[in-house]
Formats: sequence, C-alpha cells, structure tokens
Amino acid sequence: MIAAVFSPFIKAPFIGTITYSRVGKYYDEAIIVCGVLAILLALIGLYRWVIVSACGSLCVIIVSLYNVYFRIQKLHSAIEERLYSNPYKDVLISFLNSVQQSITFQWGIILLFLGIVLLIFSALMKQRYIVIPTGKKSKKATQTNQAIE
Repeated sequence: MIAAVFSPFIKAPFIGTITYSRVGKYYDEAIIVCGVLAILLALIGLYRWVIVSACGSLCVIIVSLYNVYFRIQKLHSAIEERLYSNPYKDVLISFLNSVQQSITFQWGIILLFLGIVLLIFSALMKQRYIVIPTGKKSKKATQTNQAIE
C-alpha cells in the first residue's frame, strides 16, 4: 500500500497521469500511516488489529474517490452558474463531460485495493506463527530419527 501511493492512480486527458499523492490533501499521508501501523502491529504480534488499519485505508480511499468525482461535479455546476448567458457554456459543458468520461484508473488503484485485501486476509488468518526451519537439528528431530532407525 505504501508503494501504491506513489504509483499512477488516474489518467485524465490534458492533465496526464496523476499519482495518489496528488489526489488531495493528506490522503497519501493517511495511507502511509495506515501501512506503517499495519507493519508495526504485525511486528508486535497483534495480527487481529491489522484489520483496523485495513478498514482505515479503505475509508480513506473511498473518500478520496468520492472527492475526485465531487470536484468534477462542482466544476460542472460552477460553469452552469457563472456562464449562464455565455454562448460558449454548452461547449465547455460538453468538453467537461468528455473529460469526465475519459478519466481512467491506472494500476496504482489495483495495488491499493490489493494491499487492503491482503491486510484483511492476514488479520483473519487462524495461524499466528510462522515456522522457519533451521539447519540445526532439534532434540525432537534427533529422537524421532533414532526411533525410526
């Protein structure tokens, strides 16, 4: 999720590619804080609390997407109000509609949602311990091998 903040998020005509860090105020910082919080919770061993970080990230992303579309609607209504009697009003509105329809999401949003899904799955997993085999034989392994022989 932390890396996804700096990846391409939205592509709009005449604007280009926009990263998530340029979408709005403090959205990127909130995602980075949630990602660091998830890492710290996992390192401490509070795996079930990682879901709080995942839900917080999901809420921030939903609010930021709503804010992007709200800005476009706000610009649309401002053109309607301020250019009421202007003959070029219809041209601007049709241009804004075409820009709104041609906005596409880039691969950064997939990384953000994939990070959230992975955090949720990791919080809901039953197994809490990861077994890492070592090259050294333990007493149990030695006893088991001797019993087999």
